[in-house]
Amino acid sequence: TQESVSLLDAVVLSPSRMLAVGAFGAGWLSDDAGQSWRAVQPVKGDRHYNACAVNAQGQVVIVGESGLILHSPDGGQSWVEVASPVKASLFAVAATSAGHFVAAGLGGTVLVMILSLLSMLAAIILLLMR
Repeated sequence: TQESVSLLDAVVLSPSRMLAVGAFGAGWLSDDAGQSWRAVQPVKGDRHYNACAVNAQGQVVIVGESGLILHSPDGGQSWVEVASPVKASLFAVAATSAGHFVAAGLGGTVLVMILSLLSMLAAIILLLMR
């Protein structure tokens, strides 16, 4: 049976690997350039995953409801939830040329995320644009 899923964003992780994210914790991964997809759940729960991005180093970030930030240091193989300094929902994320991530959300929230591949800890600088 085909499941009804609301997807909100997708990203190409490599020539063959793709990730799509969406409502209620929906995650879909393809390892064959989109020919087939399998459901993945980066973390337990049903918060919306609103956007995703990948940097040149292969790190992936998903942002979502209630300040949700998920980080994968290995192209989507494993995930860790990053402690977020905000509770505002985040709706967009992009990678910078330096490998950092910038996310934006409700209330003029803008986050600049500097993620350490070695420690998998995040130093998050909160910039509020109001």
